[in-house]
Amino acid sequence: MINIKSDLALLEKKIEINFKNSALLEEALTHRSFLNEQKNLTHHSNERLEFLGDSILSFVVTSFLFKKKRRAQEGELTSLRSQLVRSETLARAAKKISLGDFLLLSRGEGKNGRSNPTLLADAYEAIVGAIYLDQGFAKTQIFVQRTLLCNLKAIIAEADLADMKGKLQMILQEKRKQTPTYKLISQRGPDHAKKFLVGVYIGKKLLAQGEGDSLKKASQDAAANALKKIQLEKD
Repeated sequence: MINIKSDLALLEKKIEINFKNSALLEEALTHRSFLNEQKNLTHHSNERLEFLGDSILSFVVTSFLFKKKRRAQEGELTSLRSQLVRSETLARAAKKISLGDFLLLSRGEGKNGRSNPTLLADAYEAIVGAIYLDQGFAKTQIFVQRTLLCNLKAIIAEADLADMKGKLQMILQEKRKQTPTYKLISQRGPDHAKKFLVGVYIGKKLLAQGEGDSLKKASQDAAANALKKIQLEKD
């Protein structure tokens, strides 16, 4: 049985914010599936706060990047903002504060929902909306900077790595009129800690291999290694 009051108090400690109106925080944690089972509740699901938080978050991130990356052009700023506010990044920020442990979900949704990246990202946006309404813009900025924007270096590195596939494709199409393909070579480890080995090919020729904890990351690593190889050949 969920003890909402004690759970809210524990979350407040984690996020270092004491809500004036704790009902806002409770609403931010409430998935619509929970309301279907709790007919006596009168507040909304977190979807309205998510809508508000999405816009506030976009502004906070945009303002932060504009001040932090003074030499960056519009295209780079837009790309960085997209990386920062995408569901995967928000879900990681939500996990940092164990947000999934506090979500109010139906019994069915609760089986896997607490680790569901989409639900976590939505809840994070809802929390941002709730903080804004309860504490104002300055406190909201501090929360976003502490839980999300502190990861900027890692996110930039991830964005650079993701761009490797595009760079490799552009070079190979320009010089060889060919498009690289990626194939899984092997995988190892248990389901919760898989490691994938991927090769990047031109036709049947293996250009390079890459490893990662997902096919996507292994493919990006393979592209990065192929680019290094091409650079060495030029040198």
